[in-house]
Amino acid sequence: MSRELLYLSLLGVFLSAGILVLLAGYSAVYSSNPVPLKIESVRQVPSQGGEFDELLISGKGFDSETRVVFSADIGNQRALAGNVPLSGSANDVIIDNDFVYVANTQIGLQVLDLESPLRPTIQDTHYLGTLYSTDLCQDENRLFLTNSRQGVRVYDMTHPLQMPLLASIMVPGRPLFSQASGDRLYVATVDGGVQIIDISRPSTNKIDYRTISSIALPGKPSALVYENGILFIATVNSGVLVYDVTDHEKPALMTSIAPERHVSTILVDDHILYLGDKLGRIALYNIRNPAVPSLLGEITTGGWVTGITRKGDRLYLADNYYGLIVLNIEKPEFPQIVARIAVKGQARSVALYHGYAYIACSVNGLQLVSLDSLEDVLMDFSDRIYSGFNALDYVTQTLVDDDWIYIADSRYSLQILKRRNGKKAVMVSSLATTGRIMGFARKGNFLYLAENEEGVSVVDVSDPRYPRMVNNLRFSGKATGLAVEGDTLVVASLRTGIFRLDISTPWEPRLVETIPIEDRVRDVDISDGYLYVAAERGGVKVFKIESEQASSMLKSIDFPWPMSNFSLALAIKEQDGYLYVANGADGLLIVDVGDPEKAHVAARLDLSAGVFTSINLEGTRGYITDTRSGVHLIDISNPESPRNLGRVITLNGIHDVQTHGESLLVSAGGKGMAEILRPQELKNVVREGTRLLRVSVPRPKRGGWYSLHISNRNEQTSAHGVLSFPAH
Repeated sequence: MSRELLYLSLLGVFLSAGILVLLAGYSAVYSSNPVPLKIESVRQVPSQGGEFDELLISGKGFDSETRVVFSADIGNQRALAGNVPLSGSANDVIIDNDFVYVANTQIGLQVLDLESPLRPTIQDTHYLGTLYSTDLCQDENRLFLTNSRQGVRVYDMTHPLQMPLLASIMVPGRPLFSQASGDRLYVATVDGGVQIIDISRPSTNKIDYRTISSIALPGKPSALVYENGILFIATVNSGVLVYDVTDHEKPALMTSIAPERHVSTILVDDHILYLGDKLGRIALYNIRNPAVPSLLGEITTGGWVTGITRKGDRLYLADNYYGLIVLNIEKPEFPQIVARIAVKGQARSVALYHGYAYIACSVNGLQLVSLDSLEDVLMDFSDRIYSGFNALDYVTQTLVDDDWIYIADSRYSLQILKRRNGKKAVMVSSLATTGRIMGFARKGNFLYLAENEEGVSVVDVSDPRYPRMVNNLRFSGKATGLAVEGDTLVVASLRTGIFRLDISTPWEPRLVETIPIEDRVRDVDISDGYLYVAAERGGVKVFKIESEQASSMLKSIDFPWPMSNFSLALAIKEQDGYLYVANGADGLLIVDVGDPEKAHVAARLDLSAGVFTSINLEGTRGYITDTRSGVHLIDISNPESPRNLGRVITLNGIHDVQTHGESLLVSAGGKGMAEILRPQELKNVVREGTRLLRVSVPRPKRGGWYSLHISNRNEQTSAHGVLSFPAH
């Protein structure tokens, strides 16, 4: 055999062996890659007068570690049809001729096609950079994009995938909103009131557009609508101003509507003005004679209305707190809430298309809601819970002591409720505070309140019907959290460190030590004479109380890479020798402090991207709050191997969760405080291969729609509102 043939033969052998190795490796990788966890269908078989229903759950990826939790469908998640992630922040949305136009404050203008309504795809992007505020309006085939940095840009919508710029109109005074009619443009600005501009000669070049006239406003504008020669201008502190602009040279004030309200958005449709304000109130006015508007009806939704659209006898509200609210306005004198649907993020605007609502939700892109499902959901948020309390403002903290419930809100007040005979709690008293309450602690008959810049206040609640403020201590920095053990009160100060106080005389705390920390301290806990500090980007710090006036730092635990680049330690709790740290955008970090001098990271649990701000622990369960998307239920029976059992509450804006018997008390920001059924893990799960689960589910005490949350070791998935139970 020649040398060349020998080389070729050897090369063939090596190539064949290499291919076999690659195939074997591919096979090993493929076989080790589990099928993604998925729920495909749920069949509920009601029992005949029994206490349990049978569930048949079909799907993929079920294995020996599959677990099932069910919870109330808070926020009517069964109506959610999908979401469209968008870079930046979606602030406004318009739909026209099978295309979606999104004003994005971080990018500019995005154009999506609706060939598949549930899967809109971005077809074009007009990059304009950071715009701060953006607003869209349409006049025939012209699209007007208003922003405070670049004025008003006008596009030709005739061909959505190739929209030429018709005009670029610089407007002084930081423009916020615009409306157009023919060759007139009405622009509301922060500093210059409303300007009426002649746009009869549009140009993409920088030319001076003639300002025909201007209207001075008593405050910042919040919305603008033009209709048949009448201009409706909503303002932050003066209601709605109504101007006759048929003579553009001399706009004339006709009247004002609801001057006492902070109006956030308005809609004019079929001779009715729909007015939404920051307190969630919707008012309907007859404006057939705009000079003499008459109130038809009104309703309080409890949120913060940011956008309004109408179709038939339904009014659809984008709400900063709730998401989407639907009203029945068949009888304008008596508007009624049909449904509230929680969405991810803060709803800014809503548009309708072929049975779906498309909601611009800031950093959460577009959220899609099926309108066909709305008549089947329970009527409103309070029907979803055992009892609900809409505080007058933003609820941020809750403390539970037997049947007494203490609520903090951003109105600088403490509200005290009592549950009587296991029934709905009722408010019995309230107390004005000097600052915003950032945290609670209690010793005996005294509450200690961390009040941000106002330090720590002491409240005597020996008779909760008559709470009394008995002391206030001011410190440098901002009081962001506190904890009590025995006669020791420790206070986290955002810019200073830790203050340790002696509360052997509870109504007269005495400062005994200041522990400086060169970081923004967010929270603190104390256990067995050790202090555990959440120091934002500085991670976790462990101190030992050595004497009455001295403590020493034992350990400083930095976040492991890459968490060190992104994490913010925002809350901390100690339980049974472990620290549980809420890590801002990363989820949960667990630190072993069984021997505080050898404290070390025991585990890390990644959760979906959010803002994780609080922790509540009870035995083997933990509730981690994400202010953007709800609450995660965590199994901590083995702290060194925690497990996410699912996102069991799907409301945005939640700040705190407390356990209370069979319930969870949820501080839900602008939604007030809610008491909901505690999520329950189903123990009798029978797996038949990887595609079928048989589960028995106990009938809950309250009827309605319920969700399933299924998890494996490293995956979670949910099916919202797939279970229905009758009322008992």
